[in-house]
Amino acid sequence: PTQWKRFEEKPEPNEIVDMGLGWLDQPIENRPSVLVLYCHHTDSVGHKFGPDSPEVASSVAQVDEAMGRLVAGLHRLQLDDVANLVVVSHHGMVEIGTNRMIFLGDFVFPHSIFECSPVSEEEIHATIVIVVEDRNASSHRLEQILQ
Repeated sequence: PTQWKRFEEKPEPNEIVDMGLGWLDQPIENRPSVLVLYCHHTDSVGHKFGPDSPEVASSVAQVDEAMGRLVAGLHRLQLDDVANLVVVSHHGMVEIGTNRMIFLGDFVFPHSIFECSPVSEEEIHATIVIVVEDRNASSHRLEQILQ
């Protein structure tokens, strides 16, 4: 990408949309051809307060307002006939309880789980967990998968 911003939890959904619309409100030679905006708010609030909380309902309303702002901005910039808007969610959420527990050991053997760390601090700070579904896989096959 030629224009990007590092992830921050501070911007509100409307600020994120305004930033994206600012990138689109450039001369065509500088305008991005693909724009990805990430509003983490509903996810973050859901993890903090629970999926059925009033805070999540409020957060959904904020993101919904921001989506309306995005659509209106695309119209204002006369891009609504050429822009494809794709809205995705990375997962759902349910309340937790002891009746919803899943024990990893019921599905995989501990030796089939490997933890891989990022190579450098410049990469995304995340842990990748590779779960091998074949419980009978030899260690040689596991090495091939990790390469």
